Amino acid sequence: MYWLFRAVFPVAVISVMSVSCTENDTDKYDAGDANLRILAMYALRDAECGTTHTLSGFILGKATRTSVDLCVSQLYMLTCTEWQVSDPATAACKAIGISFR
Repeated sequence: MYWLFRAVFPVAVISVMSVSCTENDTDKYDAGDANLRILAMYALRDAECGTTHTLSGFILGKATRTSVDLCVSQLYMLTCTEWQVSDPATAACKAIGISFR
């Protein structure tokens, strides 16, 4: 019985660990979609506020949907006065690597 425990226990532990390490990609945007969503909001804010900013930081890998959506919603909530600074990227945008010039 002891040998059965010694054989089964490590396999069970490794199985549980490997299942918990898998990542679900359904809650992530790929880099192109994430950048497109942020660029669309950035262009809208520039058009509304009469400014021109250059995007100097891009998302290079997958980003969680909540992070990108939070960045976009925070950009939308900025007033034109807040948008007219040199780098209007909010904390949520900077956390995922977005910056403006």
